[in-house]
Amino acid sequence: MRSGDRIEGGPAGRPGLAAPAAPEAPEAGVPVEARPPLRRLRQRLEQRGEGGFTLLELIIVIALIGILASIALPGLRNPFVRSKEAALATNLRTMRDALDQHYADKGNYPTSLDVLVEEGYLRKVPNDPLTGEPNWVEVFEEFDEDAAETDYDEDLGQPGVVDVHSASEEVDDDGKPYAEY
Repeated sequence: MRSGDRIEGGPAGRPGLAAPAAPEAPEAGVPVEARPPLRRLRQRLEQRGEGGFTLLELIIVIALIGILASIALPGLRNPFVRSKEAALATNLRTMRDALDQHYADKGNYPTSLDVLVEEGYLRKVPNDPLTGEPNWVEVFEEFDEDAAETDYDEDLGQPGVVDVHSASEEVDDDGKPYAEY
């Protein structure tokens, strides 16, 4: 059927014109070089009977995937280590704030972290996330024996805790010991 031929029953059963025939593929009379690149490639593959990928193409794709993975993996290092480092930083900041608040309120540092719990500055001494226990390294204040004023607890005669550090002997990815956080 050609364009313009009459047919029995067009849309809704009425006589009308036939739908125009699909145009013939323009590639039929066009030289291969003038065709679009993807069509040329498809025709070459069909002519050879091949439809898969070459070994070289597969090797290139695998190499690209490997390069992208090597770029992404350092950023995706063990999430458990990152979470422990974040918990360590939070616990240290909380305890250091409590030590400073105690000093601001009482005029001296507590003799241990347990005093912070007893006096209500902390609910409990948090666990060191790296060791799993509340075994923090307490740094005590140092006194000048010749100085008249001292910041130690006069009732107990002991110096106070001015800082805390992790008891872990491990190091982070930068080589910095957690005990120096």
